[in-house]
Amino acid sequence: MTGRDEAEMAEADLSVRARIAYLGAKKPYRRVFDHHGWGHVHEKWTDMAQRGETAAMGNLVDDEMLHTFAVVAEPEHVASAIVERYAGLSDRASVMTPYATVQDLWDSIGAGIRAYRNGIPA
Repeated sequence: MTGRDEAEMAEADLSVRARIAYLGAKKPYRRVFDHHGWGHVHEKWTDMAQRGETAAMGNLVDDEMLHTFAVVAEPEHVASAIVERYAGLSDRASVMTPYATVQDLWDSIGAGIRAYRNGIPA
């Protein structure tokens, strides 16, 4: 989750929380949430989805849950945050943003990737 300023970060935050809740309400993800001790939240999301309360589901995603499932960093630090989290676990990553982005954001992320590859702290 990233953005170039507070407004973009706030938009990204809401969208990512909504995405986590949407997926978290799906039966195949129940075990993931149980693993983290959040099975009760899965049940709440399922009930909310059945009642058509999907817009409020993201409100149940607390900061701990957000940071467990999403890499949260400023654009120039996305690359180093991904490496820090997944070093030794994965040798590649892809990025998905469930929110609108602009080319300038991706340019900043790209600059951070290049800096990281060249050993330059962002």
